[in-house]
Amino acid sequence: MVEIPLPRLALSLLPLFAVALISFRWTRSEGGLSLATLRMIVQLLAVGYLLVGLFELQNAWASLGVVAFMIAVSS
Repeated sequence: MVEIPLPRLALSLLPLFAVALISFRWTRSEGGLSLATLRMIVQLLAVGYLLVGLFELQNAWASLGVVAFMIAVSS
């Protein structure tokens, strides 16, 4: 598994800070941006752990089931 060092991972937050600055200048309030950011982080962590488990499983039928589920939910 590839591990990303924490300082490099923190660089991925730079675009988020840019969007937060633009949002704050337009609305002059924090709004729901912090809640949306927290939601985004939780969802990405959940999907990441799900995919790690799926790749470690190495079962074609399980992979096909997850892909079928993702297609069904996205339609």
